[in-house]
Amino acid sequence: MEEIEEKSDLSWTKADFLRASLEVPDRLEDDDIHSEGELMSIEEVAEWGMDTQKTFIIIKQENSKLFEKLYQKYVLDVHYLTELGKITEEDADELLKIENFEI
Repeated sequence: MEEIEEKSDLSWTKADFLRASLEVPDRLEDDDIHSEGELMSIEEVAEWGMDTQKTFIIIKQENSKLFEKLYQKYVLDVHYLTELGKITEEDADELLKIENFEI
């Protein structure tokens, strides 16, 4: 289980969700090979980035320790999307700027 926790959430495959006893996302239900990140369109990646930023701004204000924990997982996700070629290194650097999560 530790191995799964150290992975990007977007790199999880159907097997990872089952191993963690979590509900398998709809898009992975019939796909035993790909991860969520692999199946995301460029538009979905952009929407994911904006939604995460909005959510993290609120979380950071309310619970800085939770924000720090979630931010570390977010870093893994951003790096994973970069590895997949879904975002550029420059976009990754921009997404990871901590000041993005300030009001």
